[in-house]
Amino acid sequence: MQGLNANLKITLPVRKTPEWEVVKTVELNSREIVEKVMTGRLPIGVPSSFDLVTEEERKLLVSKIKTLQSKQYDNTDHTEQVFTRGGLPFVDFPTVESYIKARPDKEFEKLTQPLLDRYVFWFRKLGFQVEPLVDPVTSQPYHVKVCRHIAVSEDCFKADGNVCTVLHVDDIIRDGSKKTDFVVPIGVSGREYFQFSVCTLLENGGFRPDDLYVHEVVYTGEMEGEFNNSWRAPKHRIADARYLSYTPQLSETYMFSTLNYHDVRGGEAKSERLTFSVFFIYVPSTNTLYYYN
Repeated sequence: MQGLNANLKITLPVRKTPEWEVVKTVELNSREIVEKVMTGRLPIGVPSSFDLVTEEERKLLVSKIKTLQSKQYDNTDHTEQVFTRGGLPFVDFPTVESYIKARPDKEFEKLTQPLLDRYVFWFRKLGFQVEPLVDPVTSQPYHVKVCRHIAVSEDCFKADGNVCTVLHVDDIIRDGSKKTDFVVPIGVSGREYFQFSVCTLLENGGFRPDDLYVHEVVYTGEMEGEFNNSWRAPKHRIADARYLSYTPQLSETYMFSTLNYHDVRGGEAKSERLTFSVFFIYVPSTNTLYYYN
């Protein structure tokens, strides 16, 4: 991966960590609650009446995903198994140009489009404008929709005795700053924004999957030097912070702020945690959500 300061024209965002109103998983039964999860004022939310995927669709999608070539995350090994299994994550490409020009698997796109459509419909029903994230240089939309296979089991320890972890943050401008041709996307430039992920658990292999951990610490550009040019977040930042852990159920959809330090670990060793997810960027001043991955 390229250095995170490759694009010297980009200013990393500076922000404060909002205090959580409660430390528990909340039911997303109103626009107000949804917006509080988007903006990091609540840790994790689960839609109250949102069936994203039918059992037939889930099985068909899982069977397809398992045939796709997987790509292991940088700086991980057999102890921390994190793979992309379908989709084109922005962070995986050295330049915006190579990312925009890449072509996803056609069948994967066809099978996952209904899931994205349901996400979009749900947010529009709540009163948000929802649009694809667009690259201002090429006027092309960013790719969207990705599946990840994660296995960081509860009995996983590194050679140095430390527990395995994939603690990190996801922030479009932070991730873009390592690409020399990155320009802040249309609709986001010059505006306050929040980033969050909507995920659906597609497979667990019949065992308890890894938990999602969300910490009450939000990334700000002032922390960047602590990352040592890596995607991994420094653990000392969460030492005294509150956190919430959550075990997703099969076919269940959930959302959380990706600007918060978050981790996925602690499931049973035989579990197969396969998750479909979409990143959304929320710009309050325009009431708009932009989607990408």
